[in-house]
Amino acid sequence: MTGGMGSNFIDGITNKPAAPDALASQSALTVAGNNLFAVNAGSNTVTMFEIDQSNPTKLTMVGQPIAVPGQFPNTVAASQKNGIVCVGSSGAVSGISCAKFSANGVAAMDTLRSIELNQTTPPAGPTNTISHAFFSNDEKTLFVTVKGDPEKKKTGFIAAYQVESGSGSSLVSEQGVRSSPNGTAVLFGSSTIPNTTDLFTTDASFGAAVLSIDARTNAATVKGMAAVDGQKATCWVAVSPATNTAFVTDI
Repeated sequence: MTGGMGSNFIDGITNKPAAPDALASQSALTVAGNNLFAVNAGSNTVTMFEIDQSNPTKLTMVGQPIAVPGQFPNTVAASQKNGIVCVGSSGAVSGISCAKFSANGVAAMDTLRSIELNQTTPPAGPTNTISHAFFSNDEKTLFVTVKGDPEKKKTGFIAAYQVESGSGSSLVSEQGVRSSPNGTAVLFGSSTIPNTTDLFTTDASFGAAVLSIDARTNAATVKGMAAVDGQKATCWVAVSPATNTAFVTDI
């Protein structure tokens, strides 16, 4: 249906294809306006669909899958305001790439913003992989969470890339601001918190944290942390604006 192939990361313990979490990420699918975007980890492509407004379960592919310059794309973010889609790749060639999109489809992806994972394709994980790409509430910043690997003393981080507007177009900065908030190690899924610039982020090593983003530098610091008793790996999160509640899922 997507015009591409899926894949699985390799479980670092069993050395076999991982299941049921095949991509070790949040937002392998994302929605912007009336469009849905999907990564194809086995084809190194991203696909755009139009969502039928009268029947949202009906999806129509727009154009053809677009090649991504990285390998093993596993997370995608899209900004309706800016008409930008960005893909995170966690394989041997890893990083973030972006492209403009319109009703006609996705344009060619730009140069890869490298994130040095020193991985394979498919990657061994779930640690030491890109977790989640997403835009801020005002869609002026692209955030990317990257898992560390505590056993190898490799520190995870969150990267912030500014959306730059000019000459009638919006592009994402090639240079990101990286932060490793104190006490975090394996940052995974994230959600913006309504009416704030804060982020609710899971960390598979203990539970979750609220991160504060500096308005001037885009650096992230810990505002609050909560351990989840008995957790194995807290990975995915969704925030309800109606109840101001965060819901997290353990594998």
